[in-house]
Amino acid sequence: ISNWSLNNHMSKRTTNSPDRAYTKITNRYDDVLTARKWWSRLYMNYIWKVDDNLVAKEVLESFFGENVEVKNYRSILVFKCVK
Repeated sequence: ISNWSLNNHMSKRTTNSPDRAYTKITNRYDDVLTARKWWSRLYMNYIWKVDDNLVAKEVLESFFGENVEVKNYRSILVFKCVK
């Protein structure tokens, strides 16, 4: 077996690995949730008819009167949600 055929076989194996498939699926999921791509905005707005403002309002209302912790790289910020 030559080095070329061995390397060619290994590259095919790694490009179709389960880790790569999982990464592609999670990237698509993230794109839809964050509306990063044009197709994800089309999918959420016209096919599912999701109103972003209504979703944000419902999420925020569920936290009214609660302390909300927002974690970042070095600290935790705590907010009190009020109307």
